[in-house]
Amino acid sequence: MDQVGLFRGLIVSLLIVLTVLFGFLTVKMGNPILMAGLLILPFALMLMRYPGAVLVLAFVMDASGISIPGLSFTTAGLLAKLMLIGIFLLSVAVGQRQWSAAELPERRPLILFTLVVILLMAVRGSGLRILGSTTWGGMAYINIFIGIIFFITINGLKVTQRQITWMAIGGLGLSAVGSLFKSQGWAEAAEYSAVMSSRIRWVYDFAIALLPVALGCCSKKNKLLSFTLVTGAVVLLLLTGDRKLLIVSVITLSGFGFFRAAHKTFYVVKVLIIGLFALIIIALGARSLPLGIQRSIAVVPGISVDYRVSRDAEGSSDWRIEIWKYCLKEAPQYLLIGRGSAFDVHDASGQLSSSDIGTFTPWFAYITRSYHSGPLSLLIDYSIFGLVAMLWFTNLLFRRLWRYCRQLSSIDTFQARFALALCVLLMAFLFKYYFIMGGIVEWPNFFSKYALVIVIVSSILQNKDAVEKEFLKSNKVLKV
Repeated sequence: MDQVGLFRGLIVSLLIVLTVLFGFLTVKMGNPILMAGLLILPFALMLMRYPGAVLVLAFVMDASGISIPGLSFTTAGLLAKLMLIGIFLLSVAVGQRQWSAAELPERRPLILFTLVVILLMAVRGSGLRILGSTTWGGMAYINIFIGIIFFITINGLKVTQRQITWMAIGGLGLSAVGSLFKSQGWAEAAEYSAVMSSRIRWVYDFAIALLPVALGCCSKKNKLLSFTLVTGAVVLLLLTGDRKLLIVSVITLSGFGFFRAAHKTFYVVKVLIIGLFALIIIALGARSLPLGIQRSIAVVPGISVDYRVSRDAEGSSDWRIEIWKYCLKEAPQYLLIGRGSAFDVHDASGQLSSSDIGTFTPWFAYITRSYHSGPLSLLIDYSIFGLVAMLWFTNLLFRRLWRYCRQLSSIDTFQARFALALCVLLMAFLFKYYFIMGGIVEWPNFFSKYALVIVIVSSILQNKDAVEKEFLKSNKVLKV
Protein backbone atom coordinates (compact mmCIF):
# COMPACT_ATOMS: atom_id res chain seq x y z
CA MET A 1 0.00 0.00 0.00
CA ASP A 2 1.38 3.46 -0.94
CA GLN A 3 1.69 6.33 1.51
CA VAL A 4 -1.36 8.18 0.13
CA GLY A 5 -3.56 5.08 0.49
CA LEU A 6 -2.25 4.47 4.02
CA PHE A 7 -2.96 8.09 4.98
CA ARG A 8 -6.52 7.88 3.63
CA GLY A 9 -7.08 4.62 5.53
CA LEU A 10 -5.88 6.18 8.78
CA ILE A 11 -8.12 9.23 8.28
CA VAL A 12 -11.18 7.06 7.58
CA SER A 13 -10.41 4.90 10.63
CA LEU A 14 -10.04 7.99 12.79
CA LEU A 15 -13.39 9.34 11.51
CA ILE A 16 -15.08 6.03 12.36
CA VAL A 17 -13.65 6.10 15.89
CA LEU A 18 -14.68 9.73 16.37
CA THR A 19 -18.19 8.96 15.06
CA VAL A 20 -18.61 6.11 17.54
CA LEU A 21 -17.29 8.29 20.37
CA PHE A 22 -19.54 11.17 19.34
CA GLY A 23 -22.53 8.81 19.24
CA PHE A 24 -21.78 7.47 22.72
CA LEU A 25 -21.46 10.98 24.20
CA THR A 26 -24.62 12.12 22.41
CA VAL A 27 -26.74 9.31 23.82
CA LYS A 28 -25.25 9.83 27.28
CA MET A 29 -25.89 13.60 27.29
CA GLY A 30 -29.36 13.34 25.72
CA ASN A 31 -28.85 16.63 23.85
CA PRO A 32 -31.45 16.79 21.02
CA ILE A 33 -29.23 18.98 18.81
CA LEU A 34 -26.29 16.58 19.08
CA MET A 35 -28.60 13.63 18.46
CA ALA A 36 -29.89 15.32 15.31
CA GLY A 37 -26.27 15.88 14.26
CA LEU A 38 -25.55 12.20 14.77
CA LEU A 39 -28.47 11.28 12.51
CA ILE A 40 -27.31 13.72 9.83
CA LEU A 41 -23.65 12.62 9.92
CA PRO A 42 -24.03 9.41 7.80
CA PHE A 43 -25.92 11.35 5.12
CA ALA A 44 -23.25 14.05 5.12
CA LEU A 45 -20.58 11.40 4.57
CA MET A 46 -22.58 9.91 1.68
CA LEU A 47 -23.04 13.34 0.11
CA MET A 48 -19.29 13.92 -0.07
CA ARG A 49 -19.41 12.71 -3.67
CA TYR A 50 -22.26 15.08 -4.57
CA PRO A 51 -21.24 18.60 -3.44
CA GLY A 52 -23.40 20.20 -6.15
CA ALA A 53 -26.50 18.57 -4.68
CA VAL A 54 -25.57 19.85 -1.20
CA LEU A 55 -25.13 23.34 -2.64
CA VAL A 56 -28.65 23.14 -4.07
CA LEU A 57 -29.85 22.05 -0.63
CA ALA A 58 -28.05 25.00 1.00
CA PHE A 59 -29.62 27.46 -1.46
CA VAL A 60 -33.10 26.00 -1.03
CA MET A 61 -32.94 25.81 2.77
CA ASP A 62 -31.57 29.34 2.96
CA ALA A 63 -34.49 30.62 0.86
CA SER A 64 -36.97 28.99 3.24
CA GLY A 65 -36.07 31.37 6.08
CA ILE A 66 -37.05 28.64 8.56
CA SER A 67 -35.56 29.24 12.02
CA ILE A 68 -34.50 26.51 14.44
CA PRO A 69 -36.58 26.88 17.63
CA GLY A 70 -34.55 27.63 20.74
CA LEU A 71 -31.40 28.70 18.89
CA SER A 72 -30.93 32.42 18.16
CA PHE A 73 -29.70 33.36 14.67
CA THR A 74 -29.83 29.69 13.65
CA THR A 75 -31.74 28.75 10.51
CA ALA A 76 -32.15 25.66 8.35
CA GLY A 77 -30.02 27.42 5.73
CA LEU A 78 -27.20 27.89 8.23
CA LEU A 79 -27.18 24.16 9.03
CA ALA A 80 -27.07 23.31 5.32
CA LYS A 81 -24.10 25.65 4.87
CA LEU A 82 -22.33 24.01 7.78
CA MET A 83 -22.93 20.65 6.14
CA LEU A 84 -21.31 21.85 2.91
CA ILE A 85 -18.34 23.28 4.80
CA GLY A 86 -18.01 19.98 6.68
CA ILE A 87 -18.12 18.00 3.42
CA PHE A 88 -15.35 20.17 1.96
CA LEU A 89 -13.15 19.71 5.03
CA LEU A 90 -13.85 15.95 5.18
CA SER A 91 -13.08 15.53 1.48
CA VAL A 92 -9.79 17.37 1.97
CA ALA A 93 -8.97 15.19 4.99
CA VAL A 94 -9.55 11.89 3.14
CA GLY A 95 -7.85 13.14 -0.03
CA GLN A 96 -11.00 13.09 -2.19
CA ARG A 97 -11.52 16.80 -2.73
CA GLN A 98 -14.20 17.39 -5.37
CA TRP A 99 -13.24 21.01 -6.09
CA SER A 100 -10.55 23.55 -5.28
CA ALA A 101 -11.42 26.86 -3.65
CA ALA A 102 -10.73 29.68 -6.11
CA GLU A 103 -8.39 32.55 -5.23
CA LEU A 104 -10.53 35.70 -5.20
CA PRO A 105 -9.50 39.31 -4.40
CA GLU A 106 -12.46 39.50 -1.99
CA ARG A 107 -10.54 37.25 0.40
CA ARG A 108 -8.24 40.06 1.55
CA PRO A 109 -10.90 42.36 3.05
CA LEU A 110 -12.58 39.31 4.58
CA ILE A 111 -9.32 38.32 6.27
CA LEU A 112 -8.97 41.88 7.61
CA PHE A 113 -12.54 41.79 8.94
CA THR A 114 -11.90 38.38 10.54
CA LEU A 115 -8.88 39.81 12.39
CA VAL A 116 -11.03 42.73 13.60
CA VAL A 117 -13.67 40.31 14.92
CA ILE A 118 -11.06 38.17 16.71
CA LEU A 119 -9.59 41.30 18.35
CA LEU A 120 -13.05 42.39 19.51
CA MET A 121 -13.77 38.96 20.96
CA ALA A 122 -10.50 39.12 22.90
CA VAL A 123 -10.99 42.69 24.18
CA ARG A 124 -14.79 43.03 24.54
CA GLY A 125 -15.69 39.42 25.25
CA SER A 126 -16.68 36.59 22.93
CA GLY A 127 -20.31 36.49 24.03
CA LEU A 128 -20.11 32.69 24.09
CA ARG A 129 -21.04 31.04 27.38
CA ILE A 130 -19.30 27.85 26.30
CA LEU A 131 -16.00 29.78 26.34
CA GLY A 132 -16.70 31.15 29.80
CA SER A 133 -17.74 34.61 28.63
CA THR A 134 -19.95 36.68 30.91
CA THR A 135 -21.47 38.49 27.92
CA TRP A 136 -24.13 37.48 25.41
CA GLY A 137 -24.49 37.90 21.65
CA GLY A 138 -21.66 35.68 20.47
CA MET A 139 -23.84 33.98 17.83
CA ALA A 140 -23.37 37.12 15.70
CA TYR A 141 -19.63 36.34 15.58
CA ILE A 142 -20.27 32.66 14.88
CA ASN A 143 -22.54 33.55 11.97
CA ILE A 144 -19.92 35.92 10.56
CA PHE A 145 -17.25 33.22 10.72
CA ILE A 146 -19.54 30.66 9.09
CA GLY A 147 -20.44 33.12 6.32
CA ILE A 148 -16.78 33.91 5.59
CA ILE A 149 -15.71 30.24 5.64
CA PHE A 150 -18.65 29.35 3.39
CA PHE A 151 -17.63 32.10 0.94
CA ILE A 152 -14.03 30.91 0.84
CA THR A 153 -14.71 27.17 0.60
CA ILE A 154 -17.44 26.93 -2.05
CA ASN A 155 -15.80 29.19 -4.63
CA GLY A 156 -14.53 26.96 -7.41
CA LEU A 157 -17.49 24.57 -7.10
CA LYS A 158 -19.54 24.13 -10.28
CA VAL A 159 -23.21 23.24 -10.69
CA THR A 160 -25.17 22.08 -13.73
CA GLN A 161 -27.90 24.06 -15.47
CA ARG A 162 -30.46 21.60 -14.13
CA GLN A 163 -29.23 22.14 -10.59
CA ILE A 164 -29.62 25.91 -11.02
CA THR A 165 -33.21 25.32 -12.12
CA TRP A 166 -33.77 23.17 -9.04
CA MET A 167 -32.36 25.98 -6.88
CA ALA A 168 -34.96 28.36 -8.30
CA ILE A 169 -37.90 25.95 -8.04
CA GLY A 170 -36.88 24.42 -4.72
CA GLY A 171 -36.15 27.81 -3.16
CA LEU A 172 -39.57 29.06 -4.23
CA GLY A 173 -41.30 25.96 -2.85
CA LEU A 174 -39.56 25.93 0.53
CA SER A 175 -39.91 29.70 0.92
CA ALA A 176 -43.67 29.16 0.60
CA VAL A 177 -43.46 26.54 3.36
CA GLY A 178 -41.39 28.88 5.54
CA SER A 179 -43.84 31.73 5.02
CA LEU A 180 -46.71 29.39 5.89
CA PHE A 181 -44.97 28.45 9.15
CA LYS A 182 -44.53 32.12 10.03
CA SER A 183 -48.17 32.84 9.24
CA GLN A 184 -49.06 30.33 11.95
CA GLY A 185 -47.01 32.23 14.52
CA TRP A 186 -43.49 30.82 14.27
CA ALA A 187 -41.04 33.52 15.41
CA GLU A 188 -43.56 36.28 14.79
CA ALA A 189 -43.89 39.17 17.23
CA ALA A 190 -47.31 40.34 18.37
CA GLU A 191 -48.87 43.19 16.39
CA TYR A 192 -50.74 45.91 18.21
CA SER A 193 -51.79 48.92 16.12
CA ALA A 194 -54.23 48.69 13.21
CA VAL A 195 -51.48 49.76 10.82
CA MET A 196 -49.02 47.19 12.13
CA SER A 197 -51.56 44.37 12.08
CA SER A 198 -52.36 45.12 8.43
CA ARG A 199 -48.75 44.40 7.43
CA ILE A 200 -48.50 40.85 6.10
CA ARG A 201 -44.82 40.42 6.93
CA TRP A 202 -44.83 36.63 6.86
CA VAL A 203 -44.93 36.62 3.02
CA TYR A 204 -41.46 38.25 2.86
CA ASP A 205 -39.39 35.10 2.21
CA PHE A 206 -41.77 33.82 -0.46
CA ALA A 207 -41.95 37.22 -2.22
CA ILE A 208 -38.15 37.59 -2.26
CA ALA A 209 -37.78 34.06 -3.68
CA LEU A 210 -40.53 34.68 -6.24
CA LEU A 211 -39.06 37.89 -7.69
CA PRO A 212 -35.90 36.39 -9.33
CA VAL A 213 -37.89 33.36 -10.52
CA ALA A 214 -40.48 35.69 -12.08
CA LEU A 215 -37.74 37.71 -13.80
CA GLY A 216 -36.13 34.46 -14.93
CA CYS A 217 -39.35 33.68 -16.81
CA CYS A 218 -39.20 37.01 -18.68
CA SER A 219 -38.99 36.03 -22.34
CA LYS A 220 -40.94 36.72 -25.53
CA LYS A 221 -42.66 33.35 -25.19
CA ASN A 222 -43.78 33.89 -21.60
CA LYS A 223 -44.83 37.55 -21.49
CA LEU A 224 -48.16 36.95 -19.74
CA LEU A 225 -46.70 34.48 -17.23
CA SER A 226 -43.73 36.68 -16.40
CA PHE A 227 -45.91 39.81 -16.04
CA THR A 228 -48.27 37.95 -13.71
CA LEU A 229 -45.45 36.55 -11.56
CA VAL A 230 -43.54 39.84 -11.35
CA THR A 231 -46.72 41.74 -10.44
CA GLY A 232 -47.55 39.14 -7.81
CA ALA A 233 -44.07 39.35 -6.28
CA VAL A 234 -44.16 43.17 -6.11
CA VAL A 235 -47.67 43.20 -4.60
CA LEU A 236 -46.62 40.70 -1.93
CA LEU A 237 -43.54 42.78 -1.08
CA LEU A 238 -45.71 45.90 -0.77
CA LEU A 239 -48.17 44.08 1.48
CA THR A 240 -45.38 43.69 4.05
CA GLY A 241 -45.70 47.43 4.68
CA ASP A 242 -41.91 47.77 4.52
CA ARG A 243 -40.96 50.93 2.63
CA LYS A 244 -37.44 49.64 2.11
CA LEU A 245 -38.77 46.79 0.00
CA LEU A 246 -40.48 49.24 -2.36
CA ILE A 247 -37.07 50.73 -3.12
CA VAL A 248 -35.50 47.26 -3.41
CA SER A 249 -38.25 46.24 -5.86
CA VAL A 250 -37.83 49.36 -8.00
CA ILE A 251 -34.03 48.98 -8.16
CA THR A 252 -34.30 45.26 -9.00
CA LEU A 253 -36.91 45.64 -11.73
CA SER A 254 -35.35 48.70 -13.36
CA GLY A 255 -31.82 47.27 -13.07
CA PHE A 256 -32.85 43.93 -14.59
CA GLY A 257 -34.51 45.71 -17.52
CA PHE A 258 -31.53 48.06 -17.94
CA PHE A 259 -29.04 45.24 -18.39
CA ARG A 260 -31.40 43.33 -20.70
CA ALA A 261 -32.19 46.37 -22.85
CA ALA A 262 -30.44 46.68 -26.22
CA HIS A 263 -30.76 50.49 -26.20
CA LYS A 264 -30.01 51.79 -22.70
CA THR A 265 -30.93 55.46 -23.26
CA PHE A 266 -34.29 54.60 -24.81
CA TYR A 267 -34.97 52.18 -21.94
CA VAL A 268 -34.27 54.86 -19.30
CA VAL A 269 -36.64 57.31 -21.02
CA LYS A 270 -39.32 54.60 -21.30
CA VAL A 271 -39.00 53.71 -17.62
CA LEU A 272 -39.33 57.36 -16.59
CA ILE A 273 -42.50 57.79 -18.67
CA ILE A 274 -44.05 54.55 -17.39
CA GLY A 275 -43.05 55.46 -13.84
CA LEU A 276 -44.75 58.85 -14.14
CA PHE A 277 -48.01 57.29 -15.35
CA ALA A 278 -47.83 54.65 -12.61
CA LEU A 279 -47.28 57.37 -10.01
CA ILE A 280 -50.36 59.25 -11.19
CA ILE A 281 -52.54 56.13 -11.12
CA ILE A 282 -51.31 55.12 -7.64
CA ALA A 283 -51.78 58.66 -6.31
CA LEU A 284 -55.42 58.68 -7.48
CA GLY A 285 -56.29 55.39 -5.80
CA ALA A 286 -53.81 55.30 -2.90
CA ARG A 287 -56.40 55.60 -0.13
CA SER A 288 -58.32 52.60 -1.50
CA LEU A 289 -55.33 50.28 -1.21
CA PRO A 290 -54.73 47.93 1.77
CA LEU A 291 -53.06 49.68 4.70
CA GLY A 292 -49.94 47.55 4.30
CA ILE A 293 -49.43 48.76 0.71
CA GLN A 294 -50.24 52.33 1.76
CA ARG A 295 -47.44 52.19 4.31
CA SER A 296 -45.01 50.87 1.69
CA ILE A 297 -45.78 53.69 -0.77
CA ALA A 298 -45.95 56.41 1.91
CA VAL A 299 -42.33 57.22 1.12
CA VAL A 300 -43.24 58.30 -2.44
CA PRO A 301 -43.58 62.12 -2.73
CA GLY A 302 -46.98 63.45 -3.72
CA ILE A 303 -48.99 60.44 -2.55
CA SER A 304 -51.66 60.96 0.09
CA VAL A 305 -52.38 57.95 2.28
CA ASP A 306 -54.53 57.17 5.32
CA TYR A 307 -53.78 59.47 8.29
CA ARG A 308 -52.87 56.54 10.55
CA VAL A 309 -50.44 55.20 7.96
CA SER A 310 -48.90 58.61 7.35
CA ARG A 311 -48.44 59.24 11.07
CA ASP A 312 -46.89 55.80 11.60
CA ALA A 313 -44.48 56.22 8.65
CA GLU A 314 -43.41 59.74 9.60
CA GLY A 315 -42.94 58.75 13.24
CA SER A 316 -40.75 55.84 12.20
CA SER A 317 -38.52 58.11 10.06
CA ASP A 318 -38.16 60.77 12.78
CA TRP A 319 -37.41 58.06 15.34
CA ARG A 320 -34.58 56.63 13.21
CA ILE A 321 -33.06 60.07 12.68
CA GLU A 322 -33.00 60.60 16.45
CA ILE A 323 -31.25 57.24 16.90
CA TRP A 324 -28.63 58.14 14.29
CA LYS A 325 -27.96 61.55 15.86
CA TYR A 326 -27.46 60.01 19.30
CA CYS A 327 -25.25 57.18 18.05
CA LEU A 328 -23.07 59.52 15.96
CA LYS A 329 -22.21 61.44 19.14
CA GLU A 330 -21.02 58.20 20.77
CA ALA A 331 -19.12 56.90 17.73
CA PRO A 332 -15.73 58.69 18.20
CA GLN A 333 -14.84 56.66 21.31
CA TYR A 334 -15.05 53.42 19.32
CA LEU A 335 -13.03 54.38 16.22
CA LEU A 336 -10.01 52.20 17.06
CA ILE A 337 -11.65 49.38 19.02
CA GLY A 338 -15.35 48.89 18.45
CA ARG A 339 -18.02 47.98 20.99
CA GLY A 340 -18.44 44.51 19.51
CA SER A 341 -21.67 42.58 19.17
CA ALA A 342 -21.49 40.94 22.61
CA PHE A 343 -22.85 42.70 25.69
CA ASP A 344 -23.85 41.98 29.27
CA VAL A 345 -27.63 41.53 29.30
CA HIS A 346 -28.00 42.17 33.05
CA ASP A 347 -25.89 45.32 32.90
CA ALA A 348 -27.80 46.57 29.84
CA SER A 349 -31.21 45.92 31.41
CA GLY A 350 -30.10 47.77 34.55
CA GLN A 351 -29.39 50.89 32.46
CA LEU A 352 -32.84 50.92 30.86
CA SER A 353 -36.09 52.20 32.29
CA SER A 354 -39.51 50.82 31.45
CA SER A 355 -40.06 53.98 29.38
CA ASP A 356 -36.90 53.31 27.34
CA ILE A 357 -38.03 49.78 26.59
CA GLY A 358 -41.66 50.65 25.95
CA THR A 359 -40.97 53.55 23.55
CA PHE A 360 -37.70 52.24 22.07
CA THR A 361 -35.76 55.43 22.84
CA PRO A 362 -32.39 56.27 21.20
CA TRP A 363 -30.73 55.18 24.45
CA PHE A 364 -32.43 51.78 24.20
CA ALA A 365 -31.33 51.45 20.56
CA TYR A 366 -27.76 52.34 21.51
CA ILE A 367 -27.58 49.95 24.46
CA THR A 368 -29.02 47.04 22.46
CA ARG A 369 -26.94 47.87 19.33
CA SER A 370 -30.04 48.43 17.20
CA TYR A 371 -28.71 51.42 15.27
CA HIS A 372 -30.91 50.90 12.19
CA SER A 373 -27.96 51.95 10.02
CA GLY A 374 -25.49 49.74 8.19
CA PRO A 375 -22.50 52.12 8.27
CA LEU A 376 -23.12 53.03 11.93
CA SER A 377 -23.32 49.38 12.98
CA LEU A 378 -19.94 48.75 11.34
CA LEU A 379 -18.29 51.93 12.63
CA ILE A 380 -19.47 51.72 16.24
CA ASP A 381 -19.38 47.96 16.81
CA TYR A 382 -16.44 47.02 14.57
CA SER A 383 -14.34 50.22 14.52
CA ILE A 384 -13.03 52.19 11.57
CA PHE A 385 -11.06 49.11 10.49
CA GLY A 386 -14.19 46.99 10.26
CA LEU A 387 -15.93 49.71 8.25
CA VAL A 388 -12.97 50.04 5.87
CA ALA A 389 -12.79 46.26 5.42
CA MET A 390 -16.48 46.02 4.52
CA LEU A 391 -16.34 49.07 2.20
CA TRP A 392 -13.38 47.42 0.47
CA PHE A 393 -15.30 44.16 0.19
CA THR A 394 -18.43 45.98 -1.04
CA ASN A 395 -16.46 47.74 -3.77
CA LEU A 396 -15.08 44.43 -5.06
CA LEU A 397 -18.49 42.80 -4.72
CA PHE A 398 -20.32 45.55 -6.63
CA ARG A 399 -17.77 45.60 -9.45
CA ARG A 400 -17.98 41.83 -9.86
CA LEU A 401 -21.79 41.85 -9.82
CA TRP A 402 -21.88 44.63 -12.42
CA ARG A 403 -19.54 42.63 -14.66
CA TYR A 404 -21.67 39.52 -14.20
CA CYS A 405 -24.82 41.45 -15.13
CA ARG A 406 -23.24 42.61 -18.39
CA GLN A 407 -22.09 39.08 -19.23
CA LEU A 408 -25.43 37.45 -18.38
CA SER A 409 -27.51 39.97 -20.31
CA SER A 410 -26.50 38.39 -23.63
CA ILE A 411 -27.58 34.87 -22.60
CA ASP A 412 -31.29 34.20 -23.13
CA THR A 413 -31.96 31.20 -20.89
CA PHE A 414 -34.01 30.86 -17.73
CA GLN A 415 -30.88 30.11 -15.72
CA ALA A 416 -29.06 33.22 -16.99
CA ARG A 417 -32.06 35.49 -16.42
CA PHE A 418 -32.53 34.02 -12.94
CA ALA A 419 -28.85 34.63 -12.14
CA LEU A 420 -29.06 38.19 -13.51
CA ALA A 421 -32.04 38.87 -11.25
CA LEU A 422 -30.10 37.50 -8.24
CA CYS A 423 -27.17 39.82 -9.03
CA VAL A 424 -29.37 42.92 -9.32
CA LEU A 425 -31.36 41.94 -6.21
CA LEU A 426 -28.14 41.59 -4.22
CA MET A 427 -27.00 45.05 -5.40
CA ALA A 428 -30.39 46.46 -4.38
CA PHE A 429 -30.01 45.04 -0.87
CA LEU A 430 -26.49 46.49 -0.65
CA PHE A 431 -27.95 49.90 -1.51
CA LYS A 432 -30.59 49.40 1.17
CA TYR A 433 -27.96 48.40 3.73
CA TYR A 434 -25.77 51.46 3.28
CA PHE A 435 -28.28 54.19 2.46
CA ILE A 436 -31.55 53.19 4.13
CA MET A 437 -31.26 50.66 6.95
CA GLY A 438 -29.01 47.76 7.86
CA GLY A 439 -27.43 45.81 10.68
CA ILE A 440 -24.40 43.60 11.26
CA VAL A 441 -26.58 40.47 11.24
CA GLU A 442 -27.05 40.97 7.48
CA TRP A 443 -23.39 40.40 6.59
CA PRO A 444 -23.34 36.60 7.02
CA ASN A 445 -26.28 36.50 4.61
CA PHE A 446 -24.42 38.76 2.16
CA PHE A 447 -21.36 36.50 2.30
CA SER A 448 -23.31 33.33 1.57
CA LYS A 449 -25.59 34.89 -1.09
CA TYR A 450 -22.59 36.38 -2.85
CA ALA A 451 -20.76 33.05 -2.78
CA LEU A 452 -23.79 31.26 -4.23
CA VAL A 453 -24.13 33.88 -6.98
CA ILE A 454 -20.46 33.45 -7.93
CA VAL A 455 -20.89 29.68 -8.22
CA ILE A 456 -24.11 30.00 -10.24
CA VAL A 457 -22.80 32.65 -12.64
CA SER A 458 -19.39 31.04 -13.19
CA SER A 459 -21.16 27.73 -13.96
CA ILE A 460 -23.46 29.46 -16.48
CA LEU A 461 -20.56 31.25 -18.19
CA GLN A 462 -18.52 28.04 -18.29
CA ASN A 463 -21.48 26.22 -19.85
CA LYS A 464 -21.83 29.03 -22.43
CA ASP A 465 -18.15 28.72 -23.38
CA ALA A 466 -18.50 24.93 -23.70
CA VAL A 467 -21.56 25.28 -25.96
CA GLU A 468 -19.81 27.86 -28.16
CA LYS A 469 -16.74 25.66 -28.49
CA GLU A 470 -18.89 22.68 -29.42
CA PHE A 471 -20.74 24.82 -31.98
CA LEU A 472 -17.49 26.03 -33.58
CA LYS A 473 -16.15 22.49 -33.60
CA SER A 474 -19.27 21.16 -35.34
CA ASN A 475 -19.08 23.96 -37.93
CA LYS A 476 -15.49 23.04 -38.74
CA VAL A 477 -16.51 19.42 -39.21
CA LEU A 478 -19.34 20.45 -41.55
CA LYS A 479 -17.00 22.61 -43.63
CA VAL A 480 -14.55 19.75 -44.01
